[in-house]
Amino acid sequence: MIEAPLSGRLCVYYSIEVHDIGTSRVTQVAHEHHGIPFLLLDRGTHAVIDPTLARISSAFDHTTKTKLRDVDARQAALLERSVYYQPYGAGEQPARLRFREAVLELDEMITIFGGGIAEPDPDPSFAGAYREERPMRLRFSGSERFPLLISDDPRSL
Repeated sequence: MIEAPLSGRLCVYYSIEVHDIGTSRVTQVAHEHHGIPFLLLDRGTHAVIDPTLARISSAFDHTTKTKLRDVDARQAALLERSVYYQPYGAGEQPARLRFREAVLELDEMITIFGGGIAEPDPDPSFAGAYREERPMRLRFSGSERFPLLISDDPRSL
């Protein structure tokens, strides 16, 4: 599990966008996303999902707005590690910032579109008796040409 930087929610993937909303034109000033491989359990079957080469669609469901001088510790840490783009003159700063975060949370229903391969399941709780066929699981991973598609909205794929 990883912790989403802004909300602190436990998840397997997050995406964050920061926009300058202080002018008549909304400008993205920072972006960050991170995902880790995770195990999916569906009706007693395991699948390993590797989001490294995936396109992920998740709703931005955590939004905060603040002035740059009033950012909290989590927002400040995000801005410090980002390449903070400043489309302003020397010394100018954005008036207001909007932070948006999307996550794939633990136990959230997701939809995956892509190719998988079968492999032996190393989980001892699925081990069969002597001479029984070893249980299998699926491993989903994408490629540059054929990325996985992952969404927390089943209607989107």
